[in-house]
Order: sequence, then structure tokens, then C-alpha cells
Amino acid sequence: MKNLYLILVFLISLAHTAIGATYYVDASGSDASGDGSAGKPWRSLRYAVTKVPASQGHIIKLSAGTFIERGLIEVPLGVSIEGAGKDLTILKADPSFYYYPTTPGYALDKYLISLNEYNPRNGNQHLKNFTINGDGKKLHGGIYVKNRSFVVIDGVKVTGTNFNGIWLWDVKDSRITNTDLI
Repeated sequence: MKNLYLILVFLISLAHTAIGATYYVDASGSDASGDGSAGKPWRSLRYAVTKVPASQGHIIKLSAGTFIERGLIEVPLGVSIEGAGKDLTILKADPSFYYYPTTPGYALDKYLISLNEYNPRNGNQHLKNFTINGDGKKLHGGIYVKNRSFVVIDGVKVTGTNFNGIWLWDVKDSRITNTDLI
């Protein structure tokens, strides 16, 4: 009976890990007092990605609105991000994160969103239904993905970045669909 109980607990924990939880970010939320729930959402995506555990299939849902992010958003392995719609959820950089030299080049830490691994890993994650606004080429780049496979970028718009909109480097079995680069 004890073995059956242990097996049941193990299977439930496996199912919970495979399903993942949903966390929320809202323009009127709070990074100080929010807990990521629908009733108490966080205020910024940058803060949310530091609180959501990697590799468990979690999703961060962004409400409609404009989010001014104060630096690089390093998305953990296996964490997905979903906005309310391509033109409804807008991510912009705080002016302190602007980087727009006359001759742009490699500046991998100056993308707004980064999915980056040292060694190749399966991300098993997606980025969906939001816009990154580069504010008239003041933001270096929109999305940078390196050494993460099984990443889907769908329904995303990247506009007005200085170097490039989306950079995929050493990825496998990933795709970009329904996406606008302006």
C-alpha cells in the first residue's frame, strides 16, 4: 500500500511538472506586492522571468497594454510568454536600455528578449501574440535565441529596432510564423 501511495505521489508530481502553471503580468500590477496570480499580477516581464522556475512548462501571460522594460529580459529554459495580441501587448525598452550606435554590431546583451544557452538545449517554449517596439531604432534588437531548440515565435511583431528584429543562432526544430519585422 505504501508503494502504491509513493507511485501515485510521483505520478501527480510528474503531471504537474508537465502541465506547468500560468503566471500573469499586467501594466497595473506590482512587482513589489504581486505574486503572479491573475488577482495579483506582476508589473514587468523582466521581473516575472526571475520568479518563474525553468524547465517546468510554465507560461507567463501578458495583458493588453504597454510595458516599459528596464533591461534585458532573460527568459528561462522552458518558460513561454504569451501576450493578448500582436497589437494589444506592446513591449518597449526604458530609455536607460537604449543602444543605437551609428554602426551597430554584436551587442548580444542589448536585445530586449533573450533565450540563450551556453550549450545546445531544448527550449520547448513559445513566444506569442505581442509587439516589440524599438522606439525609432533606439533599441538594438528585439529577440535573440541561441542554442535553444524547439522554440516557436508566433504572432509577434518587431518594429523599429536598430540592428535586427529577431536573431536565431544555432537552433534546431524551431519556427517563426505569423510574424512581422518592420
